[in-house]
Amino acid sequence: MRFIRVSSMKMAWMVFSVVCTLSVSAFGQPWDGSGVEGDPYQIWTAADMQAIGGNSAYWDAHFKLMADIDLSAYTGTSFNNIGNFSGVFDGNGHTISNFTDNNSLFGSVHSQGTIQDLGLIAPNVIATAGGSTGSLAGSINERGATISGCYVEGGSITGYPAWYSNAGGLVGYNLRATITNCYSTAIVSCGDGQVGGLVGESYKGTIIGCHSTGQVQGQRFLGGLVGRNDGPITNCYSTASVSGNEDVGGLVGLNTALSGALIKGTISNCYSTGQVQGGSKVGGLVGSGNRIYNSYSVSSVSGTTNVGGLVGSGGTIINSYSAGSVLGTTNVGGLLGNGGTITNSYSVGSVSGTTGVGGLVGIGGSDVYDSFWDIDVGGPDNGLGTPKTTLEMKTQSTFTNAGWDFVGEYGNGPNDDWAQGSGGGYMVLWWQLAEHELPALPAFSGGAGSQSNPYLISNATDLNHIGN
Repeated sequence: MRFIRVSSMKMAWMVFSVVCTLSVSAFGQPWDGSGVEGDPYQIWTAADMQAIGGNSAYWDAHFKLMADIDLSAYTGTSFNNIGNFSGVFDGNGHTISNFTDNNSLFGSVHSQGTIQDLGLIAPNVIATAGGSTGSLAGSINERGATISGCYVEGGSITGYPAWYSNAGGLVGYNLRATITNCYSTAIVSCGDGQVGGLVGESYKGTIIGCHSTGQVQGQRFLGGLVGRNDGPITNCYSTASVSGNEDVGGLVGLNTALSGALIKGTISNCYSTGQVQGGSKVGGLVGSGNRIYNSYSVSSVSGTTNVGGLVGSGGTIINSYSAGSVLGTTNVGGLLGNGGTITNSYSVGSVSGTTGVGGLVGIGGSDVYDSFWDIDVGGPDNGLGTPKTTLEMKTQSTFTNAGWDFVGEYGNGPNDDWAQGSGGGYMVLWWQLAEHELPALPAFSGGAGSQSNPYLISNATDLNHIGN
């Protein structure tokens, strides 16, 4: 038998090579790329996706989806969910279809984690334990985490039936993170807990430019877009149908804010159109409200106690309106069911109830300023708000005489809020106008507003025109 002598240096290199080979194999990295920003790992197949969740060592890397992927081969709990993700997953405009599991595709996204431009087709997620559940992510945490340009089409998400659970079409729980330009058409349900068409609960999180069009079902804290909210929601809408028992809203179920907070629980430039059904604190836009600006609802609303065309109970409502039918038993109002402060707002929907019914507000205890309701359409006059005929409600001077700001006017505030379309009718919010209906920009002393040819400001009138 011959013995071959190998130098210690060479032997060490051979051992190192074997260890490295085994490590790469164990990590399951079959991807092209190096996992950094300029050269992300390339994901082509379902097996590639499975490999990501197989080892947490890669959960802070950069990935890019290179093709549409079907995950139907993974059933039960056989798919490796990706947890505590702090890297970047770029969907690259592609989709992942038929994801079926008892947990979200990404368990959580935190730190500077980002998921972008990814679509989920027909996911089916049924939670078997308490916590937060969404088709894309169970939770996104920390201010640096973002989800943008993502969507869910079809499918269903079922949350665990416990009061501390969250269920959302896209994300279960949003903590201080940002969600932009996303949507969901899924059916979302939960026996208890916070349930939303897009997000179950958003706590100090930011949601911008998102919408939902599916169905939301549960017991309490139910919203077409967000079940429970304590952060800014801007430029969003929901056409989802929502049904439940308590704190039920076409856009948000419970909209809260901590004492002294400036932007928490603020809804602005939003609307809802879906059917809303519930028991107590039911609203076309928000079940229980706080800080609602420049928003509206045309949802049909039905409930028992504290039922409103825009908000069921409480909150500050400014420059907003409701135009859907409202049906309830006690404390029923065209705009607000019970409590709160209303400024420069109106309602024009039909209102029906037994006790504590009003065309604008259902019951006393509300502060109402320069706000109106259509007496030809709405409920009885209980002294809250100013009743006007349909003709008066469709006449702009009714509102300008009360100091409302309209597009093209000056003097009543820093921003224009209201407008009347070229075809007449009830007043609308300025952002509802079609581009051709917007008034022409005011003339300056010259220029075209471009970098090379800026507008020329030579007098006080020019300066004032900038704000217009």
